[in-house]
Amino acid sequence: ILLGCSKNAHIYLPQSQGYYPITAKIYTENNQIIMEYDTEYAQVKGMKILKHKVGDQDKRKLGFITLEFNQQKLSKPS
Repeated sequence: ILLGCSKNAHIYLPQSQGYYPITAKIYTENNQIIMEYDTEYAQVKGMKILKHKVGDQDKRKLGFITLEFNQQKLSKPS
């Protein structure tokens, strides 16, 4: 999932509020949800850690958008 002001972003964040075309991306890696910020955006914001594991029920606020993450464990059919 792409976040930013690009027309390709899945979640729009306004450029007028300082968001980059691709501000961050959310993806899964080894059954973990990862939120990774764009290098240039993070540098401007003074962020030192770009890649964050997101846990169940975690919330992230970006401008007027609040993202809430819910993970479901899928059980194997018996």
